Amino acid sequence: KTGLRIEERQLESADSMLAAIALALPVATQVLRLRHMADLLPGALWSTVLTAAQFAVLKHKFPKQRLGAKSTVDDVKLAVALLGGFLKSNKTPGRQVLYGGWERLEILAEGYAIARG
Repeated sequence: KTGLRIEERQLESADSMLAAIALALPVATQVLRLRHMADLLPGALWSTVLTAAQFAVLKHKFPKQRLGAKSTVDDVKLAVALLGGFLKSNKTPGRQVLYGGWERLEILAEGYAIARG
């Protein structure tokens, strides 16, 4: 409920609330998958959690992170968190930061894919 920001949308009917949840669910699922993979297999390659377009966007947005072919799920989690406003001075990124980062990543990756034709 918090990560999806359903209450902020101030929806009045159950139907509109269900529609909002249905639209937010894919992002929430990907964030949970990213967190799970980072906990379970932090050293797995980036391609287990991202598309090539998403990875290209993160590489471009965060050149100091030095993302490359051997980048891991843990590296991706940090980059997505940074995209969501995570400050490195905090210990670990939370769900809301990851959700915001993933939401933004999907928008940027779609633009990247459109620009590439």
